[in-house]
Amino acid sequence: MERSYQYDIVVVGGGTAGVAAAVGAAKAGAKTLLVERNAYLGGEAANSGVNCFCGFYTCGSDPVRVVKGIGQLVLDEMRALGPTIAEEISASGNRDIIFQPEYLKCALDNLLEKEHVDYFLHTVLIGAETVENEIRTIQCADDEGLFTVSAKAFVDATGDANLSRLAGAKLIWGNDGGHPQAATLTFRLSGVAADVDLSPAAVERAVVRAKAEGIRKRIYPQNGKLRDRPCPSSEHHSGRTFGRRDDTDGEGDEKAGARIYSGIANLYAGNGAQ
Repeated sequence: MERSYQYDIVVVGGGTAGVAAAVGAAKAGAKTLLVERNAYLGGEAANSGVNCFCGFYTCGSDPVRVVKGIGQLVLDEMRALGPTIAEEISASGNRDIIFQPEYLKCALDNLLEKEHVDYFLHTVLIGAETVENEIRTIQCADDEGLFTVSAKAFVDATGDANLSRLAGAKLIWGNDGGHPQAATLTFRLSGVAADVDLSPAAVERAVVRAKAEGIRKRIYPQNGKLRDRPCPSSEHHSGRTFGRRDDTDGEGDEKAGARIYSGIANLYAGNGAQ
């Protein structure tokens, strides 16, 4: 027998935007379901290590708090778990809220439980049925098979307009010229002394210098400092250059990791395969 569910509001996508939409709907008295394809909530904040909330404060030297509401509820849940968030002035001069992604997952779970929002994890949206340009039902899949969900209204919080596309809506890619916002590569860096200058200006100088040198050196941590070392031979992967993983000369994962860094650096310098 085919499974089916019925709600007032269904939100597709369990990132921070989707959670906010679902909690807002529940607070307005709607029977609400949130559908998320991953094993946890949080979206890119949890998936990609984007562990910074920007926009709670105005920009500039005298920041003013301008966002509370459901955002504040999320911060309250984070604080209830312990010292999991901190506020700091970023290199660009903005006041940001830094958080630990793993605790964010728990905080969002707790918030949805408190607000009586139902949520399905490990659940993929695969189709949408519309009547007179109105979404009536969506089709989903999980480990148990296929099922449908009907609702009075649906919210597309997938980040990629997946529900809108499946419903047949006309989509726009990027600006009038078809150019989207540039993507951001988020990463964590270790083995660097705390007093190293990592300001935007310092990073820009390093990138300019690396491009001028053809980015053919690797950076290795040594005693909390960074030292250069020539790149050994490499092999090609999908048109980009990455060092061979097995050619470590006994230096293990540190050296292999540095080779991956060099390949990424080549990619962002626009060098492609070398």
